[in-house]
Amino acid sequence: MKKAKLFTHAQLRICFPDGMSISANFYPNEKIQKVQKLISEQALLSKDLLFDLYVTPPRRILPLQKTLVEEDLLPAARVFVSWKKGNLPSPGVPYIKPELFSSSIVSSFPDSKKVNDNDDRKQNGGSLNKKKKSNESGSGKKKMSEEELMKRMMGGAGGFLSKKKNSSGEKKNSSKSTKPSWFKK
Repeated sequence: MKKAKLFTHAQLRICFPDGMSISANFYPNEKIQKVQKLISEQALLSKDLLFDLYVTPPRRILPLQKTLVEEDLLPAARVFVSWKKGNLPSPGVPYIKPELFSSSIVSSFPDSKKVNDNDDRKQNGGSLNKKKKSNESGSGKKKMSEEELMKRMMGGAGGFLSKKKNSSGEKKNSSKSTKPSWFKK
């Protein structure tokens, strides 16, 4: 008993087949049946949807009469929902209650910035466009062609792929002439 780890709660992430998930905390001695009841009554719009809960790997359906401790779901676990045959939610129709998607998530990021430029222009009096234009005109950088970019990536004009002329005027590959000094045949 002294060596046994004690957990005050178990955090379960319940994952649905379409990628949606819900997180909830349970007491360790609660039964899987209580978890399934909570999902059907508190999370799903229709109580008529029948489903099983399972964990993976290997895929193992959780028996309803066992507790979270007995199924080794402590301190946290990912539990998956599988719809029973003939009892699937209609495609494109929401099956999770909309109040679970509350606006509390948005308020948890108080220092966030707006993504929409139109809102920023209204706040700055239209100065956002002026800043962008001044940065573009002041940079003076030209767009490089694909060939110039390849030359630059491969070491410029005298780089790895370029061909040099030796003293006799014939072209030779620069990769052959640039052997390290320590290299011997």
